[in-house]
Amino acid sequence: MTIRIRLVCLAGTVAVASTGSVAAQQTRLTEEAIPRELATALMSIPRPVPAWDSPQIWIGSVPQNLSRRLFIPSNARVIGGAGAGASMIAVVSMPGSQATVRSDLRRELGKLGWTPPPPYGYGGGFRPLPPALDTTSFPTLFCQATETLMLAPGRQELDATTVTYQVISGNSGLCTPPTMGPGMPRSTYPTLYNPAGSDALFGSGACPFPNAGMVGQTSTRLRTGLSGDQILDHYAAQLRDSGWTAGSASTIATRTWSRPDSAGAPQELVLTVTGAGGSASCREMTMTIRRPPGR
Repeated sequence: MTIRIRLVCLAGTVAVASTGSVAAQQTRLTEEAIPRELATALMSIPRPVPAWDSPQIWIGSVPQNLSRRLFIPSNARVIGGAGAGASMIAVVSMPGSQATVRSDLRRELGKLGWTPPPPYGYGGGFRPLPPALDTTSFPTLFCQATETLMLAPGRQELDATTVTYQVISGNSGLCTPPTMGPGMPRSTYPTLYNPAGSDALFGSGACPFPNAGMVGQTSTRLRTGLSGDQILDHYAAQLRDSGWTAGSASTIATRTWSRPDSAGAPQELVLTVTGAGGSASCREMTMTIRRPPGR
């Protein structure tokens, strides 16, 4: 069934009014005119265009031009859909947990021509894992020609997961990341993507950053047969004598790579992983590019 309604949020409840009825002309609201789970899904997504205030609603089906372009298993329950302007919505309850559904979505949407967005073509240093490489999280963004497909997991039932599809026609910018213009300086550092599921910059699992910045830095070089641990022990005794207390953050691992730079001069890249305050699972990574010792 297809109807036109206006979604309204009133006193914390989901309500709808039929735009072509006498009830609408009298501004009378009727709760539960569409299934609550469909109304809740539609109210929770960003409104891409002004026309989204009065979308066309499909109950128990999806917009016809989407049915063959989205992955809808034969044993899924179609909750409904909506359309307004350049945006079309489909809400589907799929059997299985989120882990199962996310794997199915990546595989089946790929067969239908949807691909993850390309990674940014510029930058450097440590960066979040792009969707194209992250197979452990719920997929949220796919691209096809000039269209963008956004996904959001909804309510998790005992044996099913609700998935909201949103297809936006036209160049949304999400599938065409900016690139560096000619002549712009490029980063000295290579781009390194963080491990899947490891980003902890935001949210309840964030690893805190220290409030204070670097006060000073100095270095020296020694010719000695002592090991790295022996050198640290040597300095540690002096620091203790002068009132310094050893911290809990220690170097966990350090590795070095080498590669000539663009002029052919030798260079080294040093990756260091240390513990970070706030949680035993927090790690701090440092990348340093230097000339090899003696060069």
